[in-house]
Amino acid sequence: MRNKRWLLLGFALLSVAQLWVPGWMIWQEEQVVRGGEVFKFRVQPFDPVDPLRGRYVTLRFADNTINDPLITDWSRNETAYITLGVDAEGFAIPRAATREVPTAGEDFLSAPVYLFRNRDSTQRLTVRYPFERFYMQEFKAPRAEALLRERARADSLLPAYALVRVRDGRAVLTDVLVDGVSLQEVAGEEPD
Repeated sequence: MRNKRWLLLGFALLSVAQLWVPGWMIWQEEQVVRGGEVFKFRVQPFDPVDPLRGRYVTLRFADNTINDPLITDWSRNETAYITLGVDAEGFAIPRAATREVPTAGEDFLSAPVYLFRNRDSTQRLTVRYPFERFYMQEFKAPRAEALLRERARADSLLPAYALVRVRDGRAVLTDVLVDGVSLQEVAGEEPD
């Protein structure tokens, strides 16, 4: 009888934990979406479809490199805190990378270091943004990626950018726009 109580208690705790952990993760993301600062990240041409990874659009970003002679040696996958700024066209640009969390009041995100180069006394740090995948409905993602490739071939200057909310080092990708139109809208339209 006593073992049965422990078994029931253990089952109840496990059930609560299975609900609490995903709930906590969702709540954290929602806090970033609701209160985070909006940044537009310029997107480069997109990678080809990879059917083994699932239904999402793979994004590559134009501005994910910091050139600074004061940057010291970094290791691959080391966490970098990237302070963000905005260029003259309104797009996000990485300003600096540090190993310590930036001071209050600065917009920043944490990202793993992808590559560090030291050539001709120019240090170059490339990071991998934590929002390289834009998940969509299963039938929309391949169409969206194909449309983006078509438009990139037709007009390489076509403005494509990701809307990202940033708060306290966390970032959430909320939408991808091509020429000011949401990718989800474009992919949902019937083909001509």
